[in-house]
Amino acid sequence: MSIRTIYGFDEDGKKVPIGSYSDSVTVTLDSNISTSYPLGGGPYTSLTGAGQYDIGDSCTIVAPQVASGYPMYFTAWTSDSEGQSVVSSNREYTFTVTGDITLYAYYVSGGVID
Repeated sequence: MSIRTIYGFDEDGKKVPIGSYSDSVTVTLDSNISTSYPLGGGPYTSLTGAGQYDIGDSCTIVAPQVASGYPMYFTAWTSDSEGQSVVSSNREYTFTVTGDITLYAYYVSGGVID
């Protein structure tokens, strides 16, 4: 995470630090499956890649297929919880971070396992 300094000038015209800010943004991951539904043999927290990033960073997110014995499978990463705006059909998806974003792992019954 980058911390940037904000500068101003004092009464003598000297450049002085007056504050700071971060260009850190948040990547949030969610799913259309209930949080109690087990994914990948473990708890719902199996989605990986969420967190704080600097603008311009590369971010890789990963969604597991649903655990054996459950009839729902990963089909796409979407930018909406209804699964309408597909951004990638790959369970592992890498993108350049340009701002805060929430992506959804979208699962369907009888989907295809890669």
